[in-house]
Amino acid sequence: MRKNNYKTFYIKHFKLSNKFGFSLIEIMTIIAITGIMTAIAVPYYAQNRDAKALSFGMEQIVSDIRMVQNYAYSTLKSDDSYPAGGYGINFLVDSNEYIIFADKDSNMEYNSVSEKVSAIELSRGVKITSLKINGTEDSNGEVDLVFTSPYGKVFIDKQNQISSNFFNLEITVSNTIGSKTVIMSSSGLLN
Repeated sequence: MRKNNYKTFYIKHFKLSNKFGFSLIEIMTIIAITGIMTAIAVPYYAQNRDAKALSFGMEQIVSDIRMVQNYAYSTLKSDDSYPAGGYGINFLVDSNEYIIFADKDSNMEYNSVSEKVSAIELSRGVKITSLKINGTEDSNGEVDLVFTSPYGKVFIDKQNQISSNFFNLEITVSNTIGSKTVIMSSSGLLN
């Protein structure tokens, strides 16, 4: 008899106090709150992503300049021989990539696909927008930065020997969020 009393009480209590599901108003409220939070978060996420891509693009250029300098110092072999003119980077304005090359013909510039070591593509939406030598925009929109082996002597566009004169090479990259500039001085410092 006792068992029936507990069973009866449990069934009555369960039926009276238990609700299944959500009401339509509760569901609509949750959907509205989720929509508002998404509308706030998405533009911030896109802006943050573009800012990170711009920073990463600039860091990538600085890192690759240092890497090419190290190639020249270490006399790294390219195609089983040491490149006579050293190693360099070819930058183009309005391009989202640059080329690392081994200067095999010692003309202090990139001029053939056979010299290409690798093509580096910048982050999504980032491109090189300006190349300035001593504050003056390069007239042809192209700069070759070459480090000769084994001491890393610096040349730019073959006729301008940077290491003997004071210079600043400014490389500016941009995307939808803004722009960043790296400045390389004749002493080899990058800012």
